[in-house]
Amino acid sequence: MSTIIYLMGGVGGSACRRRLLTRLSISRLARINIVIRVCSVRIKAVPELEAGEDFRCCSSPAAPPEPVIVAVTPEQQQLRLRCEGVRVTLLFDPPEPTRIRMVVKEDSEVVLNCSASGSVRDQVFDWKKDDDVEVFLYSRGLTYGSGLSGQSPQFVGRVAHFPEALDLGNASIKIKKAEVRDSGIYTCTVSFSSPVPRSEISLVVECILKVRPPGEGACPEPLIRIVDETISRELWQCEVEGAHPRPAVQWQDSSGRVLPALETESEERDGRFYVTVRADVSRSGNYSCVVTQEEFCHQINSTTFVYIGACSEPLIRIVEGGPDRELWECEVKGAHPRPAVQVQDSSGRVLPALETKSEERDGRFYVTVRANVSSRERDYSCVVTPKEACRENEARTLGRPRGVFIGLVVLFAIAAVVVYFKLKAVKGERAAASNKSTTALPT
Repeated sequence: MSTIIYLMGGVGGSACRRRLLTRLSISRLARINIVIRVCSVRIKAVPELEAGEDFRCCSSPAAPPEPVIVAVTPEQQQLRLRCEGVRVTLLFDPPEPTRIRMVVKEDSEVVLNCSASGSVRDQVFDWKKDDDVEVFLYSRGLTYGSGLSGQSPQFVGRVAHFPEALDLGNASIKIKKAEVRDSGIYTCTVSFSSPVPRSEISLVVECILKVRPPGEGACPEPLIRIVDETISRELWQCEVEGAHPRPAVQWQDSSGRVLPALETESEERDGRFYVTVRADVSRSGNYSCVVTQEEFCHQINSTTFVYIGACSEPLIRIVEGGPDRELWECEVKGAHPRPAVQVQDSSGRVLPALETKSEERDGRFYVTVRANVSSRERDYSCVVTPKEACRENEARTLGRPRGVFIGLVVLFAIAAVVVYFKLKAVKGERAAASNKSTTALPT
């Protein structure tokens, strides 16, 4: 990028009338020697000129004095330098690069921008962090990990450039899965370019709450268990052992709402904390004990599904058998709320209930349903709705129920015993006959 400099005549005298003398186009860091034969030089700032850029007017008819340094500001659009009848050296010094501040979240992808005026495919651009940490180096087609060595282990496998945009002067890089330790000052320098571009970016990576590796006090997964229950509520306890620093412990429902702590106990032993929190649960659903240590953004939880007033798994068994039809029974004990109980075949078809019994005791329901099924079908299910009524809402049997299986086992056992004694008797009879035959032989 070049900057336009206007050299204008001064005021007074025929040789110093106000007029444009010349217009120069200079590049950054260029040195231009001009012989001025007018009363003064006026340098006019143009839009391409950035605030803070310096010009120097050096006048040396005998011994050169200290250079006059003039800074261009947005408010001061014209400068006046007196350099009469002498050789003038104009130096264009770019300011320190503008530092851009970026704030990103941990684990996100970060793009750090850097560009040059022309293609950088056959050039070299270098990215460093805090002046001495090697982030990324591109050198005429070679990069760290692909022909070049020396990259900081912190960035190995996480930094890439944009090969398809090199011809456009794009020397930007992207950092994958940003880490908190990636925070710092990043500089990009493109060599063999006139002028030499340089970018500075102040990167801040903010941590997010997530599970951190064990060690350094990061507490493990909390222990949760039920300590008391009634028909309408359950008391759950969460225990955190040996955490440091002191963790925040909360019970939350599936929507993230914090449950009021019914009781909290906290004890410190040898610099580590042991915390117990209890909370009442009155509705079925997923509940989590969430443990947070803000100091290093560590958060871990244990989750369980709570059934309020739920029964155990329904029971299914055969009560009568026949060659073609069998009578099956499905039994639900202690369900809440009142359940609907059905016997279904393998296709999900509901079988007609031959008999239904329902009883309520202390707010819980005890239901028995019987249905006739085909002896040839062996895949039946006892299904309970709603799902919250029982901890397991379906009992399924493949083949005959356990009662029939046990009966068959018993029958086989009895048959085996009968055969054993029968064989034993036959063996005894044969032995007796053999002894009798031996006694009857002549002497």
